[in-house]
Amino acid sequence: MSANDVVGMTGATAKAASDVLRVRFQQVMDGHTPAVDDSHQFHELAEAAVAHIRVAIHQQRAGGLSAELVASHHWPFSHRPMRVLPTRQAFVEAAALLLAEIERQDRLDAAAPPLPST
Repeated sequence: MSANDVVGMTGATAKAASDVLRVRFQQVMDGHTPAVDDSHQFHELAEAAVAHIRVAIHQQRAGGLSAELVASHHWPFSHRPMRVLPTRQAFVEAAALLLAEIERQDRLDAAAPPLPST
């Protein structure tokens, strides 16, 4: 997918959106399928996104000092370490994780029985 494929967007917005969609596609190709995402019932995907954002902000403020420490406090997946990424890449990864969380929530909402009308 290229920035030109994002309909109605130009320039930096199209590139950013394209990068997020590319990373989300790569996550799925790497095995983070909807079924795997659905196993995270406690908003771990959103928490992982927040961890990437917190580390990126910390790196900019503190010059990269102790980014791993910040990551260890916020990363929800104890079975695998968080990769500390450059700032922009961390934000793209976070946005892709949020997209996965939104997709997961949409599947939950679609599967839920309708609320009774009053």
